[in-house]
Amino acid sequence: MTFASRIPALKPMTIAAVITLIGVPIGIYAAQLQNQKNPYTYPYLQHAKQTNTQAEIDREVFFYQQRVRERPQDGLERAALAEAYLKLARASGDTRWYLLAEQAAQESLAKLPFSNDGATLILARVAEAKHDFQTAIRLSQQVLQEHPHNSEARSLLITSYLAQGNVAEAGQLSSQLVTESPGMGSYLLQMLVDIATGQDAETLKHFQAAIAVEEPGELGSSARIRTALAQFYAERGQLNQAKQLYQETLKILPQYPPALIGLAKANARQGQYQAAERYYQEILSYVDLANVFDHTALAGLAEVAALQGDDAKAERLWQQSETFLHGHQDLSSFGHRRELAQLLLARGKEKDVAEAVRLMQTELQIRRDADTLDTMAWAYTRAGRWQDAREIMQAALKQGRRSAKFYYRAALIEQQSGQTKAAQGYLETAEAIDPTLTSAQLKLLGISQ
Repeated sequence: MTFASRIPALKPMTIAAVITLIGVPIGIYAAQLQNQKNPYTYPYLQHAKQTNTQAEIDREVFFYQQRVRERPQDGLERAALAEAYLKLARASGDTRWYLLAEQAAQESLAKLPFSNDGATLILARVAEAKHDFQTAIRLSQQVLQEHPHNSEARSLLITSYLAQGNVAEAGQLSSQLVTESPGMGSYLLQMLVDIATGQDAETLKHFQAAIAVEEPGELGSSARIRTALAQFYAERGQLNQAKQLYQETLKILPQYPPALIGLAKANARQGQYQAAERYYQEILSYVDLANVFDHTALAGLAEVAALQGDDAKAERLWQQSETFLHGHQDLSSFGHRRELAQLLLARGKEKDVAEAVRLMQTELQIRRDADTLDTMAWAYTRAGRWQDAREIMQAALKQGRRSAKFYYRAALIEQQSGQTKAAQGYLETAEAIDPTLTSAQLKLLGISQ
């Protein structure tokens, strides 16, 4: 029996109530987007087809490797090589390139310790990718002391502050950046802040602004901004819009893992399990991505199996995903600790609860965004620590992100705490945000009792 069945029957929601919960502006902007012929189309597709990003970066890496061999004492050449390694890490998803970028940047600074912001910012970006947000912030601030308007350093501060749950500071910086340097990258950062703080209408408005200034050379930003909006729609149950955006992203970057994962999840939500499995298997087929996205794809396949009632297959796939995660040398890097906790909780075995709690308590020391807080609350509910779960869930909701799973979990916690009225309110909000979640899908999110 789910917790919702023990809450008094909900009163039918009026149009006024729905407007209050969702907000009029989002309807206006969403209608504007949908009335366009295709609001998500990438206008420079032919340019993207002519650009083999991976091959170009490979050539760039080879070029700077040669330059470093020819000029071993040149710090700037090593900084350029570090930048090429970083591009390769982002394009391939292989964490080994991040480590090579870090090493090359450190060597660059050793040979050129002054006036070498490029190498310092590469170290900051690697630190952020490894979820060492304090180091990323420290290095970015170091650059900003001499160059207060460095957009890359400010961008790193925004994303690092968001990861730490410091949405107010991130919002202030993103507003300044959009005002001073309006462009695809700054609008993307503003969108991330909008989503994190529940500003739905602003999210759509800034997406439109970004598309209006889109340029052909910004493949990465063009892909990321469409993926961000797709996730926004998916969290609201608007799965067809999400899928359209993911598919447009794959036209820009055909092997972009976040888009493949998003498509798999959206298809699974719609009960299109074969399509979901196909997208997850596509990720597993990329050898270069095997050590980074394998556990995500395997965990996704496990969830698909669980939704179809094949518990034995789901358990086998969860075990494979757990094995890959434990195989990473440092669980604290690249988000693996939270991913492992989520896997253990979704699998639903009592023996895993203590480990999930321990993992998330450690994770909270470095990351406090809403997703991390929600996972901590999930772990506490599984451990029966309802008051702890309530405090953490309130901290997550305070940030403002509008995600149905947060409000469903808050409703469960309030119901268990005897706060029926509060539980009812959270449940209404959850259903207003996304009325499409099924009981089986909620169970995988730990929102059942």
